[in-house]
Amino acid sequence: MTRAGPQDYEQLAERCVEIASECSAPTVAEALRALAVDYLARAAKLRRANHSSRQGRHRKRGHGLAPKPSDQPNEGGDKEKAPAETGAQG
Repeated sequence: MTRAGPQDYEQLAERCVEIASECSAPTVAEALRALAVDYLARAAKLRRANHSSRQGRHRKRGHGLAPKPSDQPNEGGDKEKAPAETGAQG
């Protein structure tokens, strides 16, 4: 089961507004509009959370530390591969 994303909530909100506009019962239409507002709030919250998590990842990348030894080329100019990457055992 996948989690609903911001676009999913926005589509649900749009559909609620459409149904509310076609609804003849005022209390039902009002409830649908309230549901649409809730869906839009959820979409906005997810967008903020996604934006915050991306910001955190960008900050972590620029930590100023030297690259890992496995990322540095060896004397032959090729990157050294860890034993797990070459298939060699222990």
